[in-house]
Amino acid sequence: MASSKIKGINIKIGADTTGLDTALQGIEKAGKNTRSELREVDSALKKAPESAELWRQKQELLTKAVEDSRKKVGTLIQAQSQVEEKFKKKEIDEGAYRAFQRELEKARAESKKFEEQLGNTGKKIYDLENGTENGIKKTREFGDSMEDTGKKADNMGDEIENAGNGDVWDKNLTHPLDDWGK
Repeated sequence: MASSKIKGINIKIGADTTGLDTALQGIEKAGKNTRSELREVDSALKKAPESAELWRQKQELLTKAVEDSRKKVGTLIQAQSQVEEKFKKKEIDEGAYRAFQRELEKARAESKKFEEQLGNTGKKIYDLENGTENGIKKTREFGDSMEDTGKKADNMGDEIENAGNGDVWDKNLTHPLDDWGK
């Protein structure tokens, strides 16, 4: 939320002169709603950290937060020369000028933080999606391997069964047990 010290600073935006705090109000309200929803998604992600759907929601919200924070930075940068001029003319005091500078730096830092989080979220979604694809591939490979193992086991079972029937022995050879007891 904008500092109460900037309430006394009036700036010209387009053809209108308005209070800086009023100019930032709409942007900050949208940002507050987005941050609130981001906290809800972050809370849900603590319970389901591998949910691609929650990560996508976070990505959408962070995109909105980046837009809002950039809009706030843009408004403050647009006002900066006017604020500096008012300070030079002593229309605002040093405390209001410093409060404006702090507000601008906080807005820049917040924008940067959201951009970094957005990048990290994009990477997490990429990893989850590739992990899923890799997981599916490994599951298929495992299934194929198990199928091959099953076929080998079937073949071995057939060989054991044939051995028990005497089919394995060459017909010209005698079975070792044939001579037993003679």
